[in-house]
Amino acid sequence: SLPQRVCPAGGVPKPPAKAMRPRYDPSLVGGQVQRIDANDPEVMTLLRCQVPLVVTNSNLVKKATDNWDFAYLERHLADVDNFFVLCAPAQHKGRFAYYDLASKKNPCGYEVIQTNKRVEMRFPEFKKKAEDARRSDKRGDAYYLK
Repeated sequence: SLPQRVCPAGGVPKPPAKAMRPRYDPSLVGGQVQRIDANDPEVMTLLRCQVPLVVTNSNLVKKATDNWDFAYLERHLADVDNFFVLCAPAQHKGRFAYYDLASKKNPCGYEVIQTNKRVEMRFPEFKKKAEDARRSDKRGDAYYLK
């Protein structure tokens, strides 16, 4: 029998984190996100399901994708103090894990294994790191501007 852990918030006792089954469908790991055309009659139903989904041909971000290149962002963001950048080491193949380490988001105290780090940097530094990573012949660290 596994040792039990009592949730400080008064919830149901839980087994230790390492004994817990993953809370995600293993088929999602390394797979592709479902894509659906904006004109498909099922799009609203799928959006309500709160699962990963890419809606194509929506034109919601047309202006952004036409304008938001590094030159545009640098003109508008170069004077901003700092941004949070997620850095995923090469061994994680460009995948970023999202988690909140605040105790109120994890009242039962489950162990969270960080697979990427959050770093503060100015936009020009982010741009240089991202461009260097893109130019490299081998897969290195990946960067995500938040």
